[in-house]
Amino acid sequence: MSAYDPIRVRALGLAHRLSFLYVPAWYLLSVPGGARLLSYAVWLMVPFMAFCAYRLARAMPLPMRRSVVFTIAASIPLVGIIPFAYLSYQAAKILKSAGVPVGFLGPRKADLPSATSDKGQSGA
Repeated sequence: MSAYDPIRVRALGLAHRLSFLYVPAWYLLSVPGGARLLSYAVWLMVPFMAFCAYRLARAMPLPMRRSVVFTIAASIPLVGIIPFAYLSYQAAKILKSAGVPVGFLGPRKADLPSATSDKGQSGA
């Protein structure tokens, strides 16, 4: 992302925002007895955790193999927060270098570049 394509920056920002839903899912699976209390929800949370990690990894300039490794590692309930924290830190660093202000819960949608390009529009 050396040229900071606005569409890729927006995709990374939205994936970074979505990824903060990963933390409550990880916490519920990691507390003692949490998996037993939510035995049916486990079947939904683990794929959701994998989806969040994969979307964040693919929005970053990583090779496919590393993205899959990060996705699998982040899907493990007790240790998955470590690779996820690394992905989140790298995403925040890329967004900051692209000029997007990143807060505690990621960038605001209003601070992300627009999804539409300004090419082809006539100025009045």
